Amino acid sequence: MRDQSLALVLKGWLVSCLAAAASLFVVGLANQIYHPDGLTAASLTAGFVLSLLHLAFIALISAIPAALVIWITEGLRIRFVGVFVMAGAAIGWLGQGLMTPWPDRILWPFVCAGLISGATYWYVAVRGRAETDVL
Repeated sequence: MRDQSLALVLKGWLVSCLAAAASLFVVGLANQIYHPDGLTAASLTAGFVLSLLHLAFIALISAIPAALVIWITEGLRIRFVGVFVMAGAAIGWLGQGLMTPWPDRILWPFVCAGLISGATYWYVAVRGRAETDVL
């Protein structure tokens, strides 16, 4: 893999981790808005801190599965967005579904975050590379 291609893959993975953390923040924000106590400054600050923890968790847990997916799709030259979206959802399920004591309640936001993450990776790394290859 060329240096420019590796940089684009790393950028895509980091941006997709940020997108997953941001989507989980939005889910938490919506839950807090509809909570009887409402949205307070303290709960918003706690949400930002929790988002940073989610980002660290997502980066650590998704690194190896994402690297495998990237390696396989690079080797097979797969560029279809659906593959990356489904792989992101599977990584979201794997990262949370196998580790949480209450999988039914908290699993789906992580699966949706994985969907968003996979689409973001495709947009940044795969589509971005296709645009630079054409030029």
